[in-house]
Amino acid sequence: MATAITLGHGGTPASINLNNQSTHFVGESGFNYGGPQTTWDEAISYSGGASTQVNVQRKHLIPVTIPMWVVGSSVSNLNTLLSTLWTLVDTCTNAAPGTLQVASETAMNIVYSTRPEDLERNTVYELQFRAYFTLVLMRQP
Repeated sequence: MATAITLGHGGTPASINLNNQSTHFVGESGFNYGGPQTTWDEAISYSGGASTQVNVQRKHLIPVTIPMWVVGSSVSNLNTLLSTLWTLVDTCTNAAPGTLQVASETAMNIVYSTRPEDLERNTVYELQFRAYFTLVLMRQP
């Protein structure tokens, strides 16, 4: 996938191309923009026979899944690249959303993210200076 995928914010760094094909790469499969999901609570009627849907909501945060890897020239360089990415991801909040731009498509507002749970410091990390993970960004509908 050679498409430019830019995560930006007004802070420092201002933006990172998540798919620059030199240090940041996005996987061919598994990239998912997500879609709005309807959520509701079910309340059982007084007779107990039928339930009704209450608190139906269609506008909540939508996960954007990005399988990617980062390649450094050394372990310290890889740590610096990841630290820069985490700094940018951590600055995206509801009060000051970041933007995710995929090629020339409409930008998405990113308001929340967690650091990947599947990032391991294994032999690939230590000897090949590569970190493989799935970045999940939460966007507004």
